[in-house]
Amino acid sequence: MTIVCDIYSDMIETLQETMRGFETESHIVVLKDDGFLPDHVLSPYEYFVYGAPHEVPKKRELYYDFIEVPAFWEIRAAGSQGAVYDMNCKKADIFFAQPREKRNVQRVEWCMEDGRVYKRDLYNKYGLKYASEFLDLAGTVESKVFYTTGNHEVIVEQSLSGTVALSLGGETKAFFTSYDGFIAYYLKEMGLEEPYILCLQEREGMQRLNTGSGGACIWKSVLFSEQELLNQYADMGGTGGYRFCAVF
Repeated sequence: MTIVCDIYSDMIETLQETMRGFETESHIVVLKDDGFLPDHVLSPYEYFVYGAPHEVPKKRELYYDFIEVPAFWEIRAAGSQGAVYDMNCKKADIFFAQPREKRNVQRVEWCMEDGRVYKRDLYNKYGLKYASEFLDLAGTVESKVFYTTGNHEVIVEQSLSGTVALSLGGETKAFFTSYDGFIAYYLKEMGLEEPYILCLQEREGMQRLNTGSGGACIWKSVLFSEQELLNQYADMGGTGGYRFCAVF
């Protein structure tokens, strides 16, 4: 059994503890990878970024003062976060991972002179920049790019069209017209056992995975943390939906 979750939360951690008492083998896959997921969960992004033929790097901390910036630019501490300056012009804000007192990098938000953020660089538990989000004038993410350890693009997600492109060795390996198609491909590529059960805790996850009657028919059940989300799912024509407490 494979349980696919939109985000990792205390509820999912409790669910995983429950699953450990099952006699059958089971897996937890988390779709929203913030770069600091626990080792005992799977991520489609880690698989394609660090999976075969790549090797998963060792964990290391990246102190904020060691991010790469252009020559002569300055990195400064600014209270509970850091910042990048070119002379007295701020170029970026640096946000720290938990625990914040260690000042390890979680993300860097690059900004224009007027303060508008145009790009976010996301870092992970391996001390690497693993993704970038590119924002439009309204602050909406237009696209998100994931990188290999060699800084090569491996996954490109287009928010407006909902498409996902997968590249290996600089060449496009697969192109998906929907996010749910990308996830279905990952589950088969990884060889994860059926049945597939989907756990949703945010509306965004339901929209991206197209879980209504027109979505990919790979889910045996769809579990929801909130009754409102379950009701919306039913209104979209979805079947096999339950509240978490109704199953576990």
